[in-house]
Amino acid sequence: MATEHWLVLPVLGQIVLTVVIGLLSLHSRIKSLRGRQVTLEQVALDNAAWPDTARKFGNNFDNQFQVPLLFVAAVGFFLATGLADRIAVTMAFLFLALRLAHAIEHVNANRVPHRFSFYLASLVAMLALWAWFAFRFYVTG
Repeated sequence: MATEHWLVLPVLGQIVLTVVIGLLSLHSRIKSLRGRQVTLEQVALDNAAWPDTARKFGNNFDNQFQVPLLFVAAVGFFLATGLADRIAVTMAFLFLALRLAHAIEHVNANRVPHRFSFYLASLVAMLALWAWFAFRFYVTG
C-alpha cells in the first residue's frame, strides 16, 4: 500500500471515532428523554440540563470538531503536495491513538488530569505533524 493510502487511514479512523461518539451521544440523549430524566423543554436552550452521561458524550462529540479539524487539514496538505512519508503516517496514527484514549477517558471515568494529558499529547502530535509538513515543504521541498 502506498504511503498516501496509509496516511488516509488515521483520518478514516478519526471519522469513525466521531460517528461512533455521535451515535453514542444520540443514544444517551434518547435514553434520557425516554427515562424522563429530562424534557425537551429543559434542554432546548441549555445543554447543562442533560444528565451527566449524556453531557459527557455530547461534550466529547463537540471535541471531535476542534483539534481533529487541524489534523485533517494537515493530512490534506501532505496529500495535496505529495509530501506524505512514513514519519507523517506515524504521527497521524499517534494522533488518532491519543484522540481515542481521550475519548475513552472522557466518556468513562472522566478523570480530568488523565483526559487533559491525552488532550495535550494529541495537540503536540498534531502540532508536530504541522511542523513536519512545514519542514518538508519549505526546507526539503
